[in-house]
Amino acid sequence: MKTIQEVTQQHAAQHGKLVIYRELDSRGQEIGQITFAELHQRAMAVAQYLLAQPDPAPSVLLLFPPGIDFMVAFVGTIMAGKIAVPTARPGAVGLKRALPRLQRIAADCAARAILADAGFVDDMREHGRGRWLTEHQLLPWPIPTVDASIPLPPPQLDAVAYLQYSSGSTGAPKGVMITHRNIAANTAAIERRMGCPGRVVSVEWMPHFHDYSLVNGLLLALYAGAEHVILPSMTLLRAPQVWLQTVSTYRAWRSGGPNFAYQQCVDRIADADIVGLDLSHWKWVHCGAEPIKAATVEAFLRRFAPAGLSPDAFHPGYGMAEATLFVTSTCLGDAWRASPVRPSDRQSLTVSCGVPAAGLALRIVDPQAQRVLPEGQVGEIWLSTDNPSVSPGYWQAEALNREVFQARLEGTSGEYLRTGDLGYLCAGELTISGRLKDLMIFQGRNIVPTDIEWLAQSECQWLRTDGGAAFAMDDALSTRLVLVQEADKRCPENCLPGYAHAIQQTLALHLGLTLDEIVFIRTGSLPKTSSGKIQRRECRELFTQGTLPVLFRYQRDGHGKTPSTPPYDTPLDALRELLAAQLGCGLEQVDVARSLFDFGMDSPALVLFHERIHRQHPEWALDVTDLFQCASLTNLADLVGGGQTLGEDTCDGQRARRTQQRNRRRMSDGLDN
Repeated sequence: MKTIQEVTQQHAAQHGKLVIYRELDSRGQEIGQITFAELHQRAMAVAQYLLAQPDPAPSVLLLFPPGIDFMVAFVGTIMAGKIAVPTARPGAVGLKRALPRLQRIAADCAARAILADAGFVDDMREHGRGRWLTEHQLLPWPIPTVDASIPLPPPQLDAVAYLQYSSGSTGAPKGVMITHRNIAANTAAIERRMGCPGRVVSVEWMPHFHDYSLVNGLLLALYAGAEHVILPSMTLLRAPQVWLQTVSTYRAWRSGGPNFAYQQCVDRIADADIVGLDLSHWKWVHCGAEPIKAATVEAFLRRFAPAGLSPDAFHPGYGMAEATLFVTSTCLGDAWRASPVRPSDRQSLTVSCGVPAAGLALRIVDPQAQRVLPEGQVGEIWLSTDNPSVSPGYWQAEALNREVFQARLEGTSGEYLRTGDLGYLCAGELTISGRLKDLMIFQGRNIVPTDIEWLAQSECQWLRTDGGAAFAMDDALSTRLVLVQEADKRCPENCLPGYAHAIQQTLALHLGLTLDEIVFIRTGSLPKTSSGKIQRRECRELFTQGTLPVLFRYQRDGHGKTPSTPPYDTPLDALRELLAAQLGCGLEQVDVARSLFDFGMDSPALVLFHERIHRQHPEWALDVTDLFQCASLTNLADLVGGGQTLGEDTCDGQRARRTQQRNRRRMSDGLDN
């Protein structure tokens, strides 16, 4: 294993004239490149400048847009024996909101020196935030020339190279310590999983400060001696065709991103833009960082098959910063496969994320009992810390490290990293089921938010894919299920009430539940991390505060007022009115021939509907089991008197006795079963 300093020096000596990084603009036009020799020379200058400064602080904050300058500063900082702290470089618009987080990170890692591009400094001063800069040593960029004879500190494999601060999808940002040994081990593991392709071309558009792009893109190219093409991070959102055109132009062997990137390509790339693409050389189409939808994978591979994309090129995986990055993926040559979110699910909505890296022990654990679960059972994913890819822990967080990095299994002596992710194994392959902290317990059942979110989005044309957050709200009496969902800008607002009812019916059919509240919000307003992960906690807080930009709100009010005087004459008309009141819809949307369950009515909803009927019409003497037995409002109306008027006595002794006998039979049948 080699340190970053050793690898950079080796490639500069052996392959100095070969290009390592190319930088492109948002249109895909090349605006810069750097060879291995130039990278080593410029990084050395940064390192020697840092060593000439009086600041003894161990860390340097790096605030750059994606590109060659960032990597020069990153490598140079590490070569100086400092700890690099890459983080999001905010633009002028988001500066005020981002500054508190930057201040917290700088304070946590004791970074008094800042390396940043000139544009960031100008933005800070223009918007009155320059005072924060005076509290730190803002180093000039480009770096001025200093004494080249300043010796570099000797490289150490177990020294911390950089801090990977979490993007905060489940809590406050934490700095993961990544050592040189971690980097060398994890990049080698990725190389082996890909079949050691050698000097190939890769293309990335993801944020450079995120572990996915930093390790799988920039550092992997450095350690493998490969060529890496860098696109601006906003390229995918502005023009996804530029990403695929870059893959085609540079004949990239590997490239990828989270699930939403592939969905963007499916939804927004026109047929005319596919003509002329050559994706036949794209052999490693990687996907991770967020839940992967089987439907998205299928649609992407089908849409771009005419461009030569092979279905066997798709390689889903699972990783995390606490393990440097790579944990599992499919192997080169293996076909991806759809997989249920839980083994018992009827639909295969997600995909298998493949097998663990060689030498990495992965266990599925009951998080309460802390014992290993057998294959086919969902539990928390634990990773053995006896692997060089696993981080030594979080920066200056001893108590948290004991909880997360020093977990022990019942009856064993080794230590494990608790990932906080839920999943299960099938034939040795891992499927991700969700996040432990996002898990909702409803009526004694464990509900994974993605189940609700994906099913809701699958039924409605104008609902944004990967734009929903489901969560539970607990009050003194019960648990309420809520879905916050982005609607596309093109969505007519009059569609949203119908979408709410369609979602309820879909969830009732597939999950046996319905939601208490559905809130449709504007496009782009759902809180997400820089890597596209949904921030459900923050969304719940915004929901509670009432600060979401709401387009339409649907509420299932089980205790709402009902009309004091029924305006209709027959039981069927009355039942239709009562059901419309409970569902919050118009009478025209209530099909009296449809099953009650098709309206999204789960067991609690049917009980509430029975209470509503009984308050209005106690003379019908309906039992709650009648609502479960009758398939539709028509059948229920027939039970209480069919076409009779509401003034007639429909509750004679004979019908009451029939009801009692029927209920006794049901109870008897239930006991026999």
